[in-house]
Amino acid sequence: MPEFKDEEAFQRAVVIMLRRMAPAPGVVWFHVPNGGWRDMATAVKLKAMGVKPGVADLLFFGPQLTPLALELKWGAGRLSPFQKSFKTAWEGMGYSFVVAHDLNDVRDALKEEGFFRGGG
Repeated sequence: MPEFKDEEAFQRAVVIMLRRMAPAPGVVWFHVPNGGWRDMATAVKLKAMGVKPGVADLLFFGPQLTPLALELKWGAGRLSPFQKSFKTAWEGMGYSFVVAHDLNDVRDALKEEGFFRGGG
């Protein structure tokens, strides 16, 4: 299993893997760019546009599938209080939330939830 220098490198590897996997028909997935450093003006603008702290790193939707929020945690990373709040709200709607610490976690969760058929 590859080692990553930080969570961004881990997420980039996940996206490469996702692009190589065979998605189930109609699956849509995307990154919600809520994290990262921003200057104050950009942060204020994004907050006014609806950015919310704690939203999972990747969201997955598909016909006849339960929506999935995938939070990537590198190393010993843990959910922040905002992420825990998002997880509670997301699961409260009957949706799936998975915390993945490595590429195997990601692959297994996506296959188990029905978003990807194989490969990777």
